[in-house]
Amino acid sequence: MIQNNIISKIHFPLIKVGIISGSIIIFVDIVKELPATLLLRPFNYETLATFVYQYASDDLIEQASMGALIMVLLGMIPVSILC
Repeated sequence: MIQNNIISKIHFPLIKVGIISGSIIIFVDIVKELPATLLLRPFNYETLATFVYQYASDDLIEQASMGALIMVLLGMIPVSILC
């Protein structure tokens, strides 16, 4: 009983900011991670990064631009929260 009280009143408030900051950094890294996505994805499974890569490699820059902008905006929101 005392152990749970110590965790909830002392330890959790101290580590809460670190957990939130680490989660935001991991989210931003996952959004922009392309090489791991290309290597580890299952067959017939496309993500936003793979769509952008496929369109850009096929020289369809107009189609790739919307996905790239979405990835940039998704990455900017958590970074602005973190700052």
